[in-house]
Amino acid sequence: MDELDQKLNATFDGKVLRKDLLHRIKKGTNVPTFVLEFLLAKYCASNDQAEMDAGMEAVLSSLQENYVRPDEANAAQSKVATKGKHRFIDKVHVRYV
Repeated sequence: MDELDQKLNATFDGKVLRKDLLHRIKKGTNVPTFVLEFLLAKYCASNDQAEMDAGMEAVLSSLQENYVRPDEANAAQSKVATKGKHRFIDKVHVRYV
C-alpha cells in the first residue's frame, strides 16, 4: 500500500473502498453496484488482510442469504411463508389486490 492510500485510510477511516474487491464480486453476480459498495464499505474498510478476508466472506454470505435473483422469486416467497419474515436485498414491486 503506498503512502497516499495510507493517508486516505488514516483520514477517512472506514470510508475508503477498494474497487478491486468490488470488481471481484461484481464479476460473478448481478447485484447493483451501490449495494456492493455499501456492503464492502461496511465489512471490508480496513488495511488488515485478515479483516478484509473475513469481510469478503461476510459480504458473500449476506448476498447469498438476502439477495434474490429473478429466477428465485418462488424460493423467496417460500422463505417468507415459512419464517414469517425475511430481509431481502432487492428492488421490490408490490401490487395490492
